[in-house]
Amino acid sequence: MGNFLHKSFKISFVLSILFLASNLKAQTTFQGNGNTGFGDAIGTGSIEIQDNGTTATITVNTGSGQFNDFLVIYFDTGADGRNVIDSDVNDQNDDNRRAISSAGTDASVINFPPGFEARYAISVNTGFGGLWEIPAPQATPIVNNQLPFVTTVGNPANNSVASFSMTFNWSDIGLTGASTDNLDFVATYVNGSNGYLSNEGYGGGFDEGTADTNNNYGSQTLNITQYFRYTPGGTVAKVGGVAATAQDGNYSADATWSNGNVPFLEDWIVINDVIDVDQNTTIANLEIIQSYANVPSLTVNSGSTLISTGTVETNGFDFKVDGTLTTVGSTFNGNITIGATGILDVQTGVATFNNDLLFLSDIVTGTPQSGQIDQVNGTLVVNGESSVEIYVPAATENTRAFRFISSTVTTTNPLSANWQDDQDGNPAVTTSGVGTHITGNGGAANGFDTTISNNPSAFTFDNTYVNSSPTAGVNPQIDAWNPLANTSGILEAGVPYRLFVRGDRNYDLTSSPANAPNNDTRLVSAGELTNGPVLMDNLSEEAGYFSLIGNPYQAIVDAGALTYTNTNGSQIYVWDPNEGLNGLYVSINTSSGTSGPTSSDATQFLIPGQAFFVETIASSAASVLFEEVDKAVEEPFTLVNRNQNEAKIDVRLFSADRFAQGLSQNNAFGIRFDPSFNNEVDRYDAGLFYNDAENLYTTINGKKLMVELRKAPVAEEVIPVSIVDYRFSDYVLNINRANLNLASNLDVQLFDSFTNTTVAIPDGITNYNFSVNPNDPASINQDRFEIQFVDGTLSNDQFDLDRVALYPNPAQGAFTIEVPFTTETTVRVYNALGQEMIKRTSSDSQINIDGNSLKNGLYIVKITNGDQEISKKLIMK
Repeated sequence: MGNFLHKSFKISFVLSILFLASNLKAQTTFQGNGNTGFGDAIGTGSIEIQDNGTTATITVNTGSGQFNDFLVIYFDTGADGRNVIDSDVNDQNDDNRRAISSAGTDASVINFPPGFEARYAISVNTGFGGLWEIPAPQATPIVNNQLPFVTTVGNPANNSVASFSMTFNWSDIGLTGASTDNLDFVATYVNGSNGYLSNEGYGGGFDEGTADTNNNYGSQTLNITQYFRYTPGGTVAKVGGVAATAQDGNYSADATWSNGNVPFLEDWIVINDVIDVDQNTTIANLEIIQSYANVPSLTVNSGSTLISTGTVETNGFDFKVDGTLTTVGSTFNGNITIGATGILDVQTGVATFNNDLLFLSDIVTGTPQSGQIDQVNGTLVVNGESSVEIYVPAATENTRAFRFISSTVTTTNPLSANWQDDQDGNPAVTTSGVGTHITGNGGAANGFDTTISNNPSAFTFDNTYVNSSPTAGVNPQIDAWNPLANTSGILEAGVPYRLFVRGDRNYDLTSSPANAPNNDTRLVSAGELTNGPVLMDNLSEEAGYFSLIGNPYQAIVDAGALTYTNTNGSQIYVWDPNEGLNGLYVSINTSSGTSGPTSSDATQFLIPGQAFFVETIASSAASVLFEEVDKAVEEPFTLVNRNQNEAKIDVRLFSADRFAQGLSQNNAFGIRFDPSFNNEVDRYDAGLFYNDAENLYTTINGKKLMVELRKAPVAEEVIPVSIVDYRFSDYVLNINRANLNLASNLDVQLFDSFTNTTVAIPDGITNYNFSVNPNDPASINQDRFEIQFVDGTLSNDQFDLDRVALYPNPAQGAFTIEVPFTTETTVRVYNALGQEMIKRTSSDSQINIDGNSLKNGLYIVKITNGDQEISKKLIMK
């Protein structure tokens, strides 16, 4: 719009709104600009517009001087018109047309306000008043008699009248008179014989003429900065064009703006203050400038969308997006910040960011979040750097843990300049809450942070590794993990790492024992964003092997929408650092949106920078394709997206201490039931992904599974429950049966072959305490447990006996027997020789037995109630 837009604007006119009503007419009053360069013919006057739905009447109240020249009122009706009157409009067929053309020996150029395009004009003096059309821009200039005459509107009787009126029909200018129509106008006062332009008129920006001592424009260029708007049937005068803020406030508040109203769609927005975009808004052009002491800024609030169709100039001031910034062929000069809840939405055209694009992260309502880029439907060009953050909170249980992450930008600087916060092994400067220590072999010589041991804390996973001599029961890919050799390499979008995060770089690496995480931290990386299709094809070509890949997009991605080739896209595996002692692998069914049987909140919606595993189906090339349509930016960063009504049995394994403290499980596996499933192993079942600690799974046809999808169970069906890699002595199996509507004759029970104990599994939660002894192979036998589906037509007595529980087992001193009876029950304890060692009779449902008199060894506990009797093995230690 020219340099005039970069000056400090002031609006030199005052709006005066008169609420004059009748049964037929509404009226709005607009004041002149107050200038008197031609003797105040119109400068201090006013214009009143009223209509009856068909006819518009304009009443001109003149100023204190005589009306000796031509008043030209230019109209923008929304049709294509001209944003400038210059030599391309040169109709001098008569004085009225010459006045509209601002032509003659003193011809001038008139630049209309931003968003204003003149399509019609009234030209009036004491001799004649008429309405002319101004054709849209064309290949050749408009010359004599090429401004089409539309209609006569009326004129003043002489040059001394206090007021005069002009009328025309809405249809004359292509409007209907509906309340949805807008009539925008500006007006000039000009000598019709030579085109000499005064400083009197209607609109903003008439205060810079220097052609004479009266500050008229003569043949100088007039830059009009504001226009008036009349709405048929309305009474409120509004102003458009250059829209500058007048005070801090919400974008939607009229009081925020010096024009007195919220800007129009095509206005040029000038932000002088601290402004919050608090509603969905579309802008053409916007700049942030400091016109006085107040430091300006613009924030798009969460829940609001700002659509930009033009140019944004920040001039070094803050432009932050906590809601959505939608671009339609926009250019941004200056840094743009996408906040933790913000979304950049690139629609049609080219979105050009000539400076840096910053994506922040933070805790939002208790959940780490980061700014995102929605589907890129146009072209995204970032001529500066894009900076992204991965927010790593101290784990829920305040434990240091590995994170499986990847960058969403490809950096130009090394890893040390990014995730190590530019320290490159030198701890001289640290920023709270930024970066982390990365340790490894060779210490500082290889760019690592130095510790006494220099144990590696960052690893990569070799997807192409093949174990030529696997050991049964051992993860065949255990050696696919490789410690990071140094931190001098760059980060690449979608390339994953297993990174041990202790906290930020203020963590004390010398603490012994190691401290808990000292602080939440942000892993920052800067480089080139990834958008468009991304093919991950460096995957394992071995059937049953797993490959680790990272989400390459700065956006949440629906794993169920990705394109999988020779990889099982129905089940993916993620690492949840807040499960178990130091993290746990969790399986996710991407088809149903359900996660595995753990308490993890992990879902198929992968957050920016999250890494995950996929399984290769057959021994051949495999790949995963990411595409823009796979993005799901509206999904929550943490979403418990389980199907709450699914029929299932979830088995969670707790160490006794963790269970007592209410902490998360050590491991888990689950069974899902539906008539549409089958009992064979297929891609909808989740194979076992080995954890470093306890592994809990079932085995079907030799395949170890974390999650199995089965048909509805039938009598005599057995599901193995296998546990390996015990680390403790005392455990709890927490079994959740939900929505499993069985045949009336079918019951579910857990069988412990070591203690010969059977425990009923009714709807809801069943907890089973048990113990293991590494010196007793039978107690740690992986086939110790199984879930049985039995014919419930057996006697109710048998069913009641199945509900008898003995714990802890093995026991030290006291142990407890729970029975489903409130009648007299007798408990007898026999040693290996058949001698009765203890006898106790009670009517309580929980019978506590003092076993301190018993020596270490195996005992038989016989529980009798009436004619019902059951025996259980007991180990004392």
